Amino acid sequence: MDKALEKQGACLMGGLSYGRGFAGGNGTVSGNDCPKGLYGTFCKECPLGTYKNITGSDLSFCHQCPPEQLPIELCILVFEVLETNRADESQRHVYRMYFMGPNTFSEPWHLPHSPPEQIMEIVYEDAFNRFVDEINALAAYQWWEGSLHSILCILAYPFAWSWQQWRRRKKLQQLREFVRSEYDHACLRSCRSRALYEGLKVAATPDLMLAYIDFFLGGDEKRSDLPPRIHQRFPICLIFGGDGSYMAPFSLHSDNVLTSLMSQAVPPTIWYRLVAGLNAQLRLVKWGVT
Repeated sequence: MDKALEKQGACLMGGLSYGRGFAGGNGTVSGNDCPKGLYGTFCKECPLGTYKNITGSDLSFCHQCPPEQLPIELCILVFEVLETNRADESQRHVYRMYFMGPNTFSEPWHLPHSPPEQIMEIVYEDAFNRFVDEINALAAYQWWEGSLHSILCILAYPFAWSWQQWRRRKKLQQLREFVRSEYDHACLRSCRSRALYEGLKVAATPDLMLAYIDFFLGGDEKRSDLPPRIHQRFPICLIFGGDGSYMAPFSLHSDNVLTSLMSQAVPPTIWYRLVAGLNAQLRLVKWGVT
């Protein structure tokens, strides 16, 4: 038993093994030095935050990454990916259709029937109306949800607010999941959009009171006039979220698509400052004040 352990220890330590074995390279069991990026007896990856650009198996070969390099490269990579995705979406964006209703139990979100003229060329009207019926049915609340909210308003208002926000969040998740993976996008004329489920996208403002559906081109429409440039969309309808209350002040939500579209007319920095300054002033506006 002791002899067997002695053989195993010699092999793991990189010494000469017994029998038909061979010399371990710098402490490995394979007989070869660990390649770049690997170390140890079994040549595993260097610890997180370290690198190794030479062959060898000792842990000391794994050097700490310079702190001023990795974060900068990562930030640049993430920024480039975000900018690419933003530009790609804005180049395919055709129209933003807002839901009506403040997403309450008595007034849930709902879409109007008949497609607006901005998307008449990219949707089938009958299929679009059926899509609206499905969306409106899914966006409606059950009677017990509103009843429980009314009871909580009397007994414990903070819990009533939390309950309403939770149900609003669940409703948004249901709508997103339906459009993203359950609905077959049959209302769109683009074969590519129907196949890839990329022509429709549901989103909402952070207060969960204002929602909208973005319509995108599939890339196979062969229309030189689509999507329209920003000057062709003027005047643009931008609906503000919130209801002017303390918990939900009026606000203008600017997502990546809207920011990229507006950058065709004004520099992004000016647009950011405008939205931030406008929202700061809107926090002081009360409901019903004009």
